[in-house]
Amino acid sequence: MKKHDNLLKSFYNVFSFPEDPRTEEEFKRYEKAVRRFQILIEHEWFKALIQNKPQIHILEICSGMGIGGVALAKVLSEKNININLTLTDLRENALKIAKEWGYKELKKDICVIKVDARKTHTLETKADIILMYGLSAPHFNPWDMVRLLASASETLLNDGLMIMEESDRIYRIFYQRGYKEVLIEKVDEERMVISTHAGYDMLKGTFDRAVIDLVSRSRPVILETYFWGLAELMAFTWIFFEDIDFVKDPEGNVAQGFIMARKPRRKLSPDILAKTPKILRDIAEKEQ
Repeated sequence: MKKHDNLLKSFYNVFSFPEDPRTEEEFKRYEKAVRRFQILIEHEWFKALIQNKPQIHILEICSGMGIGGVALAKVLSEKNININLTLTDLRENALKIAKEWGYKELKKDICVIKVDARKTHTLETKADIILMYGLSAPHFNPWDMVRLLASASETLLNDGLMIMEESDRIYRIFYQRGYKEVLIEKVDEERMVISTHAGYDMLKGTFDRAVIDLVSRSRPVILETYFWGLAELMAFTWIFFEDIDFVKDPEGNVAQGFIMARKPRRKLSPDILAKTPKILRDIAEKEQ
């Protein structure tokens, strides 16, 4: 986990993904999240969850600096619901910012925990809502995703909701744009960041993308990415939850929105999936 943690830190240092809500630009992204959740909580499943429930525990996985979790907590707090918010991520620096900024925004303490999203169940807590906001699914290949979903279903209360903000990358990347060998990702007065194809793993289904800042001449950071479509991601989720719904992005983004899941099956527990299959053991040995 430490190796992956350091890789994520290096990637975000080079790529500089906009996520810091303390900046004017990203505070607007937070305000957008608030608007989206104000609409989402009108969904019938949400109404059923919060009806006559004075307290809600939100647990956000892959939280980064907490924009999604804090936005949802803000919206539900305005409904006079007492919110307990737990933010989890692998990046300690992001969690530190989330805790400080979230306290200022919500006027209450936030619990932050460094933990792998595939091991959320090890926290030995239960949540009314498990949230994954910020299009984080590409960090997980299908082998990882089944473990993430098993862990989430084990952690969610029986009447709880799992909510994932996601996009259809099959449509957006492979159809609309076409997969590109080299892409200019960011250009401003201080940097020019490009990404380039660096490999494909047929057994994991992942594309390797290398990112580099040509101005600072940073060393390339190579990150595995799985380009999820919405259909297969929802089908995977259905294995672990009895009912699935999809709410299109209220802001009108094409092929993007919220996957909602309820009624955890708990037929495939994280313990059942704990033993790594031979194919992945072989891959790990070659990578060492």
